[in-house]
Amino acid sequence: MLKTMKDKLSDLSRINPIIKTLALVNSTDDFCQNPQVAHGFSEMMGEGFGEADGIGARSALAANILHGNIAVEIELIIEIKE
Repeated sequence: MLKTMKDKLSDLSRINPIIKTLALVNSTDDFCQNPQVAHGFSEMMGEGFGEADGIGARSALAANILHGNIAVEIELIIEIKE
């Protein structure tokens, strides 16, 4: 995701801030820690961009299957500096 943003924006410092993260977590019916997965992603982004810009609102949803059987799909809404 960071590489894609860097390729599209040329400079990651143009991100100001992350507005919202949506995490779709490939999980079984008895897995209830989807919010912790989104939180872990937000913590990582907070380390990279700082808490003020790297941690926004978050949502996490369980999915019984994701494309390619991937573990997590992340969608971000970000603000971009001109």
